[in-house]
Amino acid sequence: MQAALGLVLLTLLVLIVLVLFHWPYRRDTVAQSLQSGFDSRVSVATYHLKFFPSPGFVADRVMLRRNGAGTAPPLATIERLDATSSYVTILFAPNRFQTIRIEGLHVQIPPAGTADPNRSESPKKKSTMVVEHLIADGAQLDIAPKADEQPLHFDIRRLRLDDVSTTRAIKFSTTLLEPVLQGEVHAEGKLGPFDTDNIGKTPVGATYTLAGLDLGGLQSLSGLVSASGNFDGPLEHIVVVGSVEAPNFRFEHAHAIHLRTKFKAIVNGTNGDVALAPVVSRFEKTTIVSDADIADKPKVASLNFQVDAGRIQDLLSIFVAGAPPMSGVVTLAAKAVLPSSKDPFL
Repeated sequence: MQAALGLVLLTLLVLIVLVLFHWPYRRDTVAQSLQSGFDSRVSVATYHLKFFPSPGFVADRVMLRRNGAGTAPPLATIERLDATSSYVTILFAPNRFQTIRIEGLHVQIPPAGTADPNRSESPKKKSTMVVEHLIADGAQLDIAPKADEQPLHFDIRRLRLDDVSTTRAIKFSTTLLEPVLQGEVHAEGKLGPFDTDNIGKTPVGATYTLAGLDLGGLQSLSGLVSASGNFDGPLEHIVVVGSVEAPNFRFEHAHAIHLRTKFKAIVNGTNGDVALAPVVSRFEKTTIVSDADIADKPKVASLNFQVDAGRIQDLLSIFVAGAPPMSGVVTLAAKAVLPSSKDPFL
């Protein structure tokens, strides 16, 4: 009996020594992993380890500031980071976490090309840290197109990431608020691996749905819009394919129409430029085929559109409140340029 008890105690002692020897969650170790993974300087206000019931750590007021970013805002700030693993994982996969919960995450993407001219270009060691599940509900994302312009701001209501690593694609599921029309966007797909030298080269691919987009946020328009589709490509050249439906689309006080549209677009996620081709829109018994470019600073929309054997009364009903004054078959081609201004649409 005593021998068995001694064997148990010896086994426990060996396990404790092994765990302590392989303990991967020391403050310096975690900070170094974040620094190498995101090419950033990391600061942590407070840090303490967890041992029971599961091992891990809690870090408060974490800041990641990109190397070579000078006085630019930090890449990310976190109010609290709570990481949990298991003792078996520590022994056999010490760089893996089961769950990380992040509170108060704020990511700020700087303008493309923000860098320190004196920065060394020596190869960076990639972080080997892997997170099975990362939860960061209530996060915020700001993308700055230029240093002197207001960033595009996204409120991320729900964010779940799986198989998080700096060396491979990350699975994600997110629900966020679209910043212009305030509609809810849900997307599921993969992001990465991250290119820390040029965030625009980072690949992304997903399916998406949008609901409740209110056209009242745009000049002279009204109606609610829903959409769905998929997108794929690097952040600076995302190919988007989708469909849009607006059951009560209205221009000022004219007739409301049921508008259905299918489109393909190229989106630059780093500066907001969009190229659309083709866009096929249908309402009543008329089809409009168009292409468009939305670019420059401030944004200017340039549209080319054509109608082949449509009805002129359908087109006029978009702009007049009463009965259309004309009817008949119409074929046309036209171009419109819409600058970013407060002037009313002609």
